[in-house]
Amino acid sequence: MRKSNLIIGAVFIGICILFIACNENASSTKGKIIISQGKVEIIRNNNSMPAKVGTIVLQGDIIKTGKDGVAVVRVKKSQAEFEIQNNTEFEIKHVGSGQENFILKAGGVWTKVNKLLKNDAFSLDTPTATLGVRGTKFYVFQLGDMHVVCHCQGDVNFLDKGNNTSSIHEQDHLVFTRNNKTIILSPEELKDVGFAHNHSVLSNSPLGPKNTMNKEVFKKVMALVNKKFKELK
Repeated sequence: MRKSNLIIGAVFIGICILFIACNENASSTKGKIIISQGKVEIIRNNNSMPAKVGTIVLQGDIIKTGKDGVAVVRVKKSQAEFEIQNNTEFEIKHVGSGQENFILKAGGVWTKVNKLLKNDAFSLDTPTATLGVRGTKFYVFQLGDMHVVCHCQGDVNFLDKGNNTSSIHEQDHLVFTRNNKTIILSPEELKDVGFAHNHSVLSNSPLGPKNTMNKEVFKKVMALVNKKFKELK
């Protein structure tokens, strides 16, 4: 009888350990919608469902927003937060096991990544570049025929897919890519035109302040951008 109880106890402990391990593994591949406004949907296994506050997102999910839609997603126990802005398609490609990869297919996303552990890796793919970070904040968006990366905080490893070159872009730089060509605006140039690293479309985003850039600052930035692209020819 005693031997039978020991066997039952061992089996029970084994089931508990397995249950805990499965739950830990599941939690590492999950995220959560913490803000949702306007039209926001999750595409999972080719099926669409509304993305409401509290909705769980999984590895492989695609989050799509409409022209009035915006969502903030927190993944892997607050290790990263994404403000997915209007007219955006964003895929949670892989999370868990210390390796995280996301894909911005269209639109704009403001990203904050907390400090990673030594062997962890985080990357975001865009149509023109792959961004690798160890803990930083950056903003990626489309502007006409250009893809733009704003390095708001910390350094970002930047791989240009057009010419397969890599570089490290430091904090406060603004990088524009057009037709496989890339130009960079320095912190000094951005300061001169009054550029600020406020990229939210929300008034209550956990990533930072709302964008209040006026037309004059935008014109100055674009004048610099067009001048630098012309100088490449």
